[in-house]
Amino acid sequence: MDKKGYIYVIRSNNNINSENIKGNIFETEEKIISMLSRYGFHTILSDSAPEDSENEKIKNFASKCEILLIFLISGITYGKRESYALQMALQSGKNAVIICDGNNELTDRYINMPHVKILNTKNNSFDLISDLFIDILCRYDTCLSADECLKDEFGNYIKLAAEAWNRNSDSQFLLALDYLNENSSIYRASRAVFWLTLGVEQGNIKAIVELGKCCLFGKGCSINEKKAYLLFCEAAEQGDISGIYYKGYCCFYGKGVTADYSEALNCFQNSVNNNMPEAEYMLGICFKNGFGTEPDINKAYYYFKKATSYGYAPAYTELGNIYSDESFENYNPFYAFRSFKKASSLSDGEGYFRLGLCRFTGFGCVIDKKEACKCFYKGTGLKNLECLYYLGMCYEYGIGCDIDYDKAVSCYKTAAYHNHPGALNNLGGCCLYGKGTDYNPDAAFRLFSKAQELGNSDACCRLGMCYKYG
Repeated sequence: MDKKGYIYVIRSNNNINSENIKGNIFETEEKIISMLSRYGFHTILSDSAPEDSENEKIKNFASKCEILLIFLISGITYGKRESYALQMALQSGKNAVIICDGNNELTDRYINMPHVKILNTKNNSFDLISDLFIDILCRYDTCLSADECLKDEFGNYIKLAAEAWNRNSDSQFLLALDYLNENSSIYRASRAVFWLTLGVEQGNIKAIVELGKCCLFGKGCSINEKKAYLLFCEAAEQGDISGIYYKGYCCFYGKGVTADYSEALNCFQNSVNNNMPEAEYMLGICFKNGFGTEPDINKAYYYFKKATSYGYAPAYTELGNIYSDESFENYNPFYAFRSFKKASSLSDGEGYFRLGLCRFTGFGCVIDKKEACKCFYKGTGLKNLECLYYLGMCYEYGIGCDIDYDKAVSCYKTAAYHNHPGALNNLGGCCLYGKGTDYNPDAAFRLFSKAQELGNSDACCRLGMCYKYG
């Protein structure tokens, strides 16, 4: 069978002339059938009611197809042959999608069949119907071309998509999560926001929190921190643990509300012990640095340790930082090194940076500058600015690798774009001495000035030299 397979299409009665009855179903028909062809599917069309002699042919068609697509017009009394065609298709047990413009005797008859789902075009635009149907086809193609057992997943997906369309808020939320999954065949964050918004309108708490996260981080929509905070507050008022945590997150970082460490601490404390490692981690941050409470390194250690029990990567890094603190009663460089190594194995960029420093200085391990360079390199893939800065220095001075001024400048430029003080200063040095870039003292002066404004002490010395010697 062709990879895309066959779709059995029972069309609406094209002999009907009343435009009022037709509504927009014919337009939807034509566009979706065109899409099927464009996406490489074979469609078996039943344009009109078959003769009784064709019943066996219909059975064969239905058995050959993986999915049945049926268009129905409301307000029509279907004759014996049309009813029989539909009955034969649906009783084949195949996954079926009925697209109609309202309820009629046939949709009422089959609406409770578990493998049949109905998409109603009434009061909905073709764009929304076709968008959803394209998603169904994309998932179908992925499942069919993968392992055989995934065909069942496609059937489940049809049900999920249709239930979401028919205003089931839990299905809307689950469908939105699929859209947000970057590894999904239907990844589209903007569509996730669409379904989450529908879920929020129905008061689905999980949808409220997830839409808040989209607004907070600008996923599928523009960043709107105020809206995000209000959504989290709404969920928190209903006792949702994730809503309470993200309300605290907003209070901690001043997202959509004035920063309030005491309120943040309260929220984090109310969201722990519920499989919420992020809350444990943030409590550790609060106690480590004295945000909303007195600093307490032992409590910080306790909460970071609890967060690591969930495999939360950033907590391993902070645990390593505590083991590196000489004021901590269990100060242990080797434990610090081991914690950073675990964090890096879980793809934590800061963990790679700290592990690289350990390799670079011999803290808790043997000095290995080549391995340090590798750690910084891997951390750059996780967009860690410190790793970019240190990797630039490795390339500039040949630490653990060959000197490569071009690569050094590339690292410095990327970090400098994000206002990293050290990178700005070092990039200025490259411009001043023409390393990996053209000699440009004016650019060097500007870079030193910006680095100095951001607190880089070496840049102050270099600026002084610029003023002294012009």
